[in-house]
Amino acid sequence: MADGLEELLQSIAGVEPIDEDTRQDITEAELALAEQAAEFWRSIAPVGDADDPHSGQYRDSIHVQQQGSKVYVVTEDSIANLIEYGSAHNPEYACRARTENQFQGQTEIVPPNKQSKATRDRIAQSRRAAENL
Repeated sequence: MADGLEELLQSIAGVEPIDEDTRQDITEAELALAEQAAEFWRSIAPVGDADDPHSGQYRDSIHVQQQGSKVYVVTEDSIANLIEYGSAHNPEYACRARTENQFQGQTEIVPPNKQSKATRDRIAQSRRAAENL
């Protein structure tokens, strides 16, 4: 039913259906771009003092998540909102917003041979995680 509905919507919109290989290529490109965004976000994330028991927790929680053909860059730190927006006791860092501004409208993907080993490893890990859904 979902395939029939998708085809109907595409025909109404005048859009050709995307074949599975093209869909996979798009998802892989989105994963690569998401890994670049996650790497940037981690690079600007505050880590706290060395004596802080939670030092680096926010930074280390930033990762790429794939749900079907959807790709997201997320943080699962429970205080991410306080870091992003600040509070009476914390400055506003706006790491997510700065990352969105950095990558807004970006469609150029760094080719795998120019990516850092860490980025290539995270892409591979994201793919393996998506296969296990």
